[in-house]
Formats: sequence, C-alpha cells, structure tokens
Amino acid sequence: MTSNDEDINLNQVLMEEETICAICKATWIQKEPRCFPCSNIVHIFCTECIEMLAEHNDSEPGDTICCPICREEHVWTENGVRSFPRLGLFDMDEDKPIRRKIYTENYQNTENRVLCDTEKLLTASLGNLEQEEYSICEKINCATEKLAERISERNRILLNEVEAFFDKKKDEMEEIIAEFQEYDNFSSEEDGEMEMKIELSNKAISCLHRMIDFYPEESIEKLIDIGTNITTRDFTVKAEVCSIPKPCTIVTAQSYDNFLYLITEKPSNSEYSYNFYRYNWEEELLENLHEWICQNERQFKIAVNNKVYILNSGTNMVEYVRSITKKNYLRYQCLFKEFCFARKGSFYCNMTGWNNGIILTSEMAGKNSTILKLSDPFKIEWKSEIDNTWGCVIDMKLNGDKLITYFSEKSCCILDFNSGVVLSTMSATNLFFNGSDATFSCSSISFLTRLLCKKGSALSVFNNTYLSELKKNSVELWVYKTVFDLYKTFEYKKTSKGILVYFMSKSVINTVHIKSVE
Repeated sequence: MTSNDEDINLNQVLMEEETICAICKATWIQKEPRCFPCSNIVHIFCTECIEMLAEHNDSEPGDTICCPICREEHVWTENGVRSFPRLGLFDMDEDKPIRRKIYTENYQNTENRVLCDTEKLLTASLGNLEQEEYSICEKINCATEKLAERISERNRILLNEVEAFFDKKKDEMEEIIAEFQEYDNFSSEEDGEMEMKIELSNKAISCLHRMIDFYPEESIEKLIDIGTNITTRDFTVKAEVCSIPKPCTIVTAQSYDNFLYLITEKPSNSEYSYNFYRYNWEEELLENLHEWICQNERQFKIAVNNKVYILNSGTNMVEYVRSITKKNYLRYQCLFKEFCFARKGSFYCNMTGWNNGIILTSEMAGKNSTILKLSDPFKIEWKSEIDNTWGCVIDMKLNGDKLITYFSEKSCCILDFNSGVVLSTMSATNLFFNGSDATFSCSSISFLTRLLCKKGSALSVFNNTYLSELKKNSVELWVYKTVFDLYKTFEYKKTSKGILVYFMSKSVINTVHIKSVE
C-alpha cells in the first residue's frame, strides 16, 4: 500500500477553458467560485462577478437572476451570493497549494493471502477516509464563511486538527494491516494464538471506532468561535486480555458489581472437569473459587445478586454459595447449600437474578413452561405459565419493571415483574422489531443473545454486535463491525461511562466499554 500527500496539478483535473468565468473572462480558481445549478449543467462563476451582476440588475430578494451562459433564471434570496453553492476545493490562498490526501491505491495483497473479515474491513474503510475528511472540512468551511475574516485563525486551527486526526488514523490503519499480514493462520484455535488474535482485533476495533466530528458554535455571544472538533470513541479496551490458566471452555457467566462469575468445562477421558472462577476486571485478578468433576457433561447457569446461585439445567435443584474459604493464593473452596427444589416430574432449565432472589423457568413433559419469581429466604412471589410451543427459554433479563424472555422458537414474551402477568407476546421475523418498551434483535436466537437491561435498548452478538435504542418514531442502531466472530458468549453490565462487555472465547476474556445509551 502507498500513501502520500501531493499538490494537485489542476491542468490534470480540468481543462483550462473549463475554469474560465463567463463574466470576467478570467479563471475562477482561487476566487471563491460559486455554482448556478442550471438544469442541464452546473455553471461556475467568481463570487465577485455574481455580486456585480446582481448589482447591475438591481436585484432584490425574491427577484430572479439569469445565468450569463444559458439564461436560466435563479432566485436571488436574502442570503445573496451565499445562496449559491461554493466550490471550497478551489477556494484556496495562492501561497497554500491544494492538498489531496491519497490514503490508498487499492490495497495490494502481494502475498495472495485469504484475508480475514477484520482485515477486509480495515482495507475497505481506509479507502473511505478521504471522503469522510472532506465532508467534515466542508462543514467547517460553511460555518467559517458566516463569520468571515474575524475567525480565519480559528478556522485554520480546526482544519489542522481534522487533518492531523485523519493522518494519524491512516497511519494506525496501515500499521494494523501490516500486523495482520504476520498472522497467516488467523483461524487457529490454540489458546495462545487466540489471545494474540483478540489483542490485534481490539487494536483494530478501537481504531475504527475512534471518530471526529465538527460541532458549530451557535451562541451569539461566541461569534468569534465557529465551533469545536470533538473526538469520540465507541470502543475502549478496559483491561488486558485475560487467559484462564487451564485449557478449557467458558460455558456460562454472570456479572455483578466489578466481578464476572464464570464456570469453565474441560473434558478428560470419560470425565468432565468444572471450575468456578471470579474475575475482577479493575484489578485484573482471576480467582479459582471451586472445582469439581462430573461423569457426564452438564449445562450450568449462574445467577448473582448478594449471593451466587448455581443451576445444573435439567435437574430439580438450585444451590447457592453459602461460604467461600481461602485455601491459598487465588484458590478457594466453596460450600454449597440447597436453595429450592422443583416439584415432582418437573425440572429447572434457566434462571436469572434480581435484587432479592432469582427467577426460574420450570418445565414438565407435555405441560406448559412455568416462570417463577422467588425471593430469598425462599418464597414464591408469583408463577406464570407460558405456551410450550415456543420452545425452551434461552435468556431472561429484567428491563425496569418488565421481565423479558427469549424462546428457542424465535419468540419473545414480556411479563410484569411485580405480578407475573403476561403483557405481550411476539414472534420475531425481522432483525429488529418494536415492543412496548424495548427493541429486540432476533435474527438468530441462541445463547449468545443478551437483552440490554435498559429501557428501549437491546444488545446482541453473532457475527456482528448490535446496540439498538428505541426512539419515539424510529430505532437508532450502532453496529460494531464484523469482528466479533472470535467469541462464543458474552456478558455485560451498565456503568456511568458506558456498557462494560465481557467477550469470551474458549478460555479467554476480553473486557471492553462500548457506547452508552442515555
């Protein structure tokens, strides 16, 4: 790939006769050229010439002014010559050459490698930077024109900031692409290789989601200041990538306060080894709370509030952690105690926590599913039956005073959290659909789907990560690029600075902040 700045030779862009103003018979380059949007073709003249033409015709607001070339009439407004579009590209000082940014000349894949999705995304985005920069600079130029000479210095500073931002972003993108070329076996499943993949992906995503935009100043008291450039970042790495020491697979996780609680699985001959971990992302500390061995593979679920509850899906019992005893550095031993049992012939399949207990789903062959709200000490607050044709419950999340549930048959049910009354049911056929208080992503229901516990919002991960917010008459959607195909599951929590997400793949935890929903 090549990248360089160069002065444009306008003779290579336009024929000399194409730059002649039909009024003064001289070139309109560097004379604030403006366009008459005529029907068949745009005609270009010097700003001063248009003003002289209007003055000669005694043009008043509401009058028409004729194009000197084709005689088509145009309205002369209160804005005068400023109502006609300006060609900012050719409106430059003579001592400052016109600058063209060549960010890419079609990325050359000299090694004939098969590029991964992230690498393709980087090379494609690199080619769009020139248009993005030009668009923002045009915003700045339009605001600057209204305040003319008094703010020319501020204008120069802002344009330089934008130029420096995109220069730096260009360099970072090219550097990341070069690093990707070092990883020919990007699809490797080795744990050490996976950690390097995630770190490189973090670098790429952070670069792609660091943006700059111009916000014009509209206050009358601040006419000397046309506005401000603001740099935003929709993806921030919050901790080093954490690898669990033992080769394993993370099978379930739940966040609470500054901790992520998770259970890992490792098959060995005819047995399955399970470990219960607690990860503190602020201190980057991983603690092994408990470990045990099962003869058969199990499907565990975790619910956390001021206690930690563990469910072995398909059984009739939920346990909680009664005590944690420290054995040595970063190793502990848990004492578990029974919290509740399912009625005879039924079993528990999923659960989530709330401030003072848990919410369970119970199933019985040939019967409807039952959702129960339990408080601790044990008490049934309510129970509600759900049509079993929807399949099993995949995920549950509290959204204010609503309990939202996803089912395996791409259906959704919203219940009143306080009473258990079913408020609405839906079957998803589109990527996003609107409920009374939430927006859902239902294109591929699976254990990867997570509802964002925030009114009017949803978060999901498949090949893309979507964060959506339900507005009054529309849905605002942020897409976090096609780079999350590395991950198998994830968990999240809300913070004052955004949404903290734990992305997990096999035995690796990646902790990031993404855009906040206000």
